[in-house]
Amino acid sequence: MGMTLSVLEKTLTYFPNSNSRVLDLGAQQVFGNFYRSEEFQLSPHECSKCNIPVKSGIYARSIYEGLGFTYKAIDLSGEDYSISIDLNYDNYQEEDSFDVVTNFGTSEHIINQVNCFKAMHDACSHNGIMIHSLPFSRFFEHGFYNYNPNLFLSLALANNYEIEYFAIVEDKNGGRIQSVFHELDSFYKYEELPLKDLLLYCVLKKTINNPFKLPQQEKYTTLSMRYAQQKNSFYANRLLELSIGWAVDIQKFLKSVPQQPFALYGGGEFSQNILSIEKCRKNVLVIIDADQSKHGTEIYGIPIISPSEVPENIHHIYLTIDIHSTVIESYLKQFSTQDYRFSGYFIGQ
Repeated sequence: MGMTLSVLEKTLTYFPNSNSRVLDLGAQQVFGNFYRSEEFQLSPHECSKCNIPVKSGIYARSIYEGLGFTYKAIDLSGEDYSISIDLNYDNYQEEDSFDVVTNFGTSEHIINQVNCFKAMHDACSHNGIMIHSLPFSRFFEHGFYNYNPNLFLSLALANNYEIEYFAIVEDKNGGRIQSVFHELDSFYKYEELPLKDLLLYCVLKKTINNPFKLPQQEKYTTLSMRYAQQKNSFYANRLLELSIGWAVDIQKFLKSVPQQPFALYGGGEFSQNILSIEKCRKNVLVIIDADQSKHGTEIYGIPIISPSEVPENIHHIYLTIDIHSTVIESYLKQFSTQDYRFSGYFIGQ
């Protein structure tokens, strides 16, 4: 159980005040070269002021307490700073609550995942922060589990957490944070991930002091849409764009549509997905659909109309359905002599 120096330095930016109370799931060690540390209060000079030993593998407790924080750990070591709870069986029932609760490589070694996330929730104070740094890619034979982004999005939705930060982290020591933390949108598709040990680093804020709720897994795009509608925050919208980007090539869409008003053809799932991204709604005037039950309804404020109602100023139609453009063009000729230009995922198929 441990964290790199870069992860620790990033984590310290989320401590709400100078006397924060911090709880570790498992007593963590810190690995890294302090002489390459360039951020915050962890340079060798600053560490010496706080009597923090400058060596890789020291326990995080030394650093936290040296910086003035109150430290506890859920750990079976029996040390005076430990709270003896077996996370496979025991609930967190202490009266103490904490401003920051961290899970840096502990939960993947515990079979009872529900109890790990519930213990963090129960130990975290109202408006407190929960931080996870857990295996995402590779880490062969490391623990019982690796984790996917949709788990944390699901937890956030179920428990009304704010996502304060979400990144993929290369598991390496030293270097600046900027060189090892990658915003999720840097890796738009899983197949583009580097073949390295990667961590998911997620910061969640507990906004409501309600009992812990288990999430139900939904399609990732649906999850992202619901979270973005609920929170409308930077990370909610970035995660939405990421999830849609795995299903739809957003850049391809933006490059293939004009800068003047145009129409989408088809009011189905593709249109729902692409229009959930605000920048993709620009210049979409109407959605054309032959299904009469959809007429008079809207998708993100854009009306769905009959093929017989296409406005005269529409010259470009983007196809979102798997029907060849020549078929659609022939169908529309029943209602208008207008010549349309077509683009879309299914052109030429």
